Amino acid sequence: MIFCPECGMEVRLPDDVTKEELFECGNCGVELVVVSTDPPRVELYEEEEK
Repeated sequence: MIFCPECGMEVRLPDDVTKEELFECGNCGVELVVVSTDPPRVELYEEEEK
């Protein structure tokens, strides 16, 4: 199981998720990025400023 780093709720990843894929937490709506698929791990997504 993995959890949203913002709200702490469980996040379910699709079986075909890929590293660096972006998705939204279904509970709090923050953008998350997949940083690892084995083991599954997500972090808050922060856009790089240019």
